[in-house]
Amino acid sequence: MESPNTMDPAAYAELLQRKLDREIKAREEAEQVLETKSLELFHAREFAERNLRMLKETLSIMRDGFAILGMDCEMVFWNAAVLNHLEITPKTDIKDQSLTDLIKACEPVQVRGEHGDIINGDEGILQTILDQGVVELTMRDGRILVIKSEPLSSMGRPINIRDISSRRQLEQQLMVANKQEALGTLAGGIAHEINTPTQYISDNLRFLQDGFEDVLGAFDAVSEKIESVPEHTEALAGISDQFDIEFLREEVPRAIQQALEGTSQIASIVNAVRLYSHPSGEKREPANIVDLISSATVISRNEWKYVATLEFEPPNDIPLVPVRSDGIKQVLLNLIVNSAQAIAESRDQNAAIADRIRVEVGADEREVSIVIEDTGPGVPEELIDRIFDPFFTTKAPGKGTGQGLAICQRIIVEEHQGTFEYHQSELGGAGFRIALPLA
Repeated sequence: MESPNTMDPAAYAELLQRKLDREIKAREEAEQVLETKSLELFHAREFAERNLRMLKETLSIMRDGFAILGMDCEMVFWNAAVLNHLEITPKTDIKDQSLTDLIKACEPVQVRGEHGDIINGDEGILQTILDQGVVELTMRDGRILVIKSEPLSSMGRPINIRDISSRRQLEQQLMVANKQEALGTLAGGIAHEINTPTQYISDNLRFLQDGFEDVLGAFDAVSEKIESVPEHTEALAGISDQFDIEFLREEVPRAIQQALEGTSQIASIVNAVRLYSHPSGEKREPANIVDLISSATVISRNEWKYVATLEFEPPNDIPLVPVRSDGIKQVLLNLIVNSAQAIAESRDQNAAIADRIRVEVGADEREVSIVIEDTGPGVPEELIDRIFDPFFTTKAPGKGTGQGLAICQRIIVEEHQGTFEYHQSELGGAGFRIALPLA
């Protein structure tokens, strides 16, 4: 290659121009690549930011609580549901606070591990979360929270907080429904088995009643014949005294009549059990509400007869109501039994029975209404707004599940589009009004 000093100036200038053109082209290509990469980076960043916003928005509206814990189980990241579930004021900064301290601050009624074992103390809760990965909290308001922990990663330890109250309620309702179905089937079979021998007893008692009257008639006819023969009169009087004929004449018919009344009561109980055990299916069908109430009073008799008098005068002008009978039967039974139990818990066991449970039913052109009231203690005013909450109960521990009124409300309001309301009874205790639409 020639030295620039020996080259023709024009040739040298052309060489420099070509070199400059190559450099300009390379620079333009580099700038184009840089512009393309910058644009790609801009779009990638915009995409990442958009996804991050979507993730934050999704986490913010999630019903489940989601959080990231640090190495020492301190809060690093959390969504709004975490604060809501743990009863913490919204937008409170809980960064670096311990999860166990937050759990302790909400004062759960009970803390259980994965296998149902009761957990006590901060260390026990923390160790259960780390070892089993699951703790279950029963809150003061009846909610049930499940906290699940995932294994520790480079980002921290993810946890999920879920309110399973509704699911647990449905599980209990299903369990109760299955139990009631099984008991209904069993009760229906037993009622059928009782009904047959009861019918035998009733028929035989009527036969004995008629037969005893015939025997007495025959005895009286023979007595009249014998009394006409003076020498046999004294013997007849002796026989009458020996077998206490006058006592039998008075007491045997009374005993037979009482036995017949007993078999009649057995028959009414059997019919009530058979009515209650008969499944109505899911479809609404016209039903006689008065019959359902009458059967409920018979079925629940053992609950109320020792503590109260039940007042119910069946009217004759109540129209048939399209209902799912199984549900209505359950509601009526629940309310009558609740009244009896409330009275039993508040009354002096040695006092005479003065309490009352009153059931009234009426109708207009739109609906049939049922009112059940009692003379029990009623519900304290500050608790009235909570009586329909699942798992809430005013009964002593172990005496109630807190499901009865919640189930009643679901059956009446959700399944039948009716109304179910509490009021202070004019009798002094609790009062409930059910309204079922006629159409």
